[in-house]
Amino acid sequence: MDRLLRKDGSITPEMVLLYPTPDVLSKHTVLALTENGATAGELVSENPDLQRLAAKYGFRTTNPATFRDVLNESGVAMPPELVDVVEPPRYELLESMIVALEKQY
Repeated sequence: MDRLLRKDGSITPEMVLLYPTPDVLSKHTVLALTENGATAGELVSENPDLQRLAAKYGFRTTNPATFRDVLNESGVAMPPELVDVVEPPRYELLESMIVALEKQY
């Protein structure tokens, strides 16, 4: 999607952007190791300006309306609705990942 939004010529009129089926969207998880990291994670997931910037570069944001608005403003067709979404790991697994990472720092 990023290349299509850039309109930099990398997607030519002879090309078609495809969305394979089934499409899978994985939810992104922020694992902050510091206070600054936690702040950055909150900003990326909640700040409307950063959400628009992410959508501008082809990322599907936590607010689908933001992604849709950026596509509409660029004259790019909205991709089909996603039906297969991969959930983040359960809490216990995330906690074990955090503990393993803490031991490395």
